[in-house]
Amino acid sequence: MPDATIKRLDEMESFYDGLVTRARAELGVTSWGMQVFELPPHFDQYPNHHHGEGAGDPGQEEVYIPLAGSATLVLDGEQHRLEAGVWARSTRSASSTRARTASPPSPPTCSTAKPGSTAATA
Repeated sequence: MPDATIKRLDEMESFYDGLVTRARAELGVTSWGMQVFELPPHFDQYPNHHHGEGAGDPGQEEVYIPLAGSATLVLDGEQHRLEAGVWARSTRSASSTRARTASPPSPPTCSTAKPGSTAATA
């Protein structure tokens, strides 16, 4: 039998009142991190953060993949519109990363890992 895990998103553990789903842990992924964020329209509380030197997880890259709706990803003050079919990667060189959603709700996934590493980070 193949080593595989198949789950519906609504069957996975979530936290922060359902805003974040632990997709990596629920699927048993061990070589990189992944969470699903179910953010309401006009959500602007996504934390400004970075993964450069001095961060709790330096060297981590992030990939944002909107599944529906749209969002604005702000990297070092520059705005980038994300929507289904438009993905973004943020490297450790970005000094700040912040996201805001538009309407309708935008559930992006966020996949993270250190380049050259197989250790899960989220």
